[in-house]
Amino acid sequence: MSTALWCRRCGKTEAQHDDFECQNEDYVPAQNAVLARLLEFVARCQSIVDASYGAGKRLLSVDPGGKRYARIVARDSGHTQGSVYCFVALENGDVLKSASWKAPAKGARGNILDADYGVARMTPYGAGYNR
Repeated sequence: MSTALWCRRCGKTEAQHDDFECQNEDYVPAQNAVLARLLEFVARCQSIVDASYGAGKRLLSVDPGGKRYARIVARDSGHTQGSVYCFVALENGDVLKSASWKAPAKGARGNILDADYGVARMTPYGAGYNR
């Protein structure tokens, strides 16, 4: 059984990849269960966003570069700037609301290793508040 490859730059698997800006060195083995489930989590969150905004109006992507957290960014169609939708802890799969562009808020809002991929508390605007 071959190991799936995950692109750190755009957050897609090698099979889903269509971006020529990404290079071979951007691919890493998705041996970690969190990374393996991250793409499905983003796809499920995208369907929540599409139900509110309309298909293709606001797009979610994984921002590369974090060592502890994967930053999920929401961008309006046709724009390069975006806002943080949520963070996912790479260590344990916790879904965290954003406190700022660079840091998540305390307190997990779900976990992508759960049966529902952690989307139960997700809204079209990001992770829900803890009450």
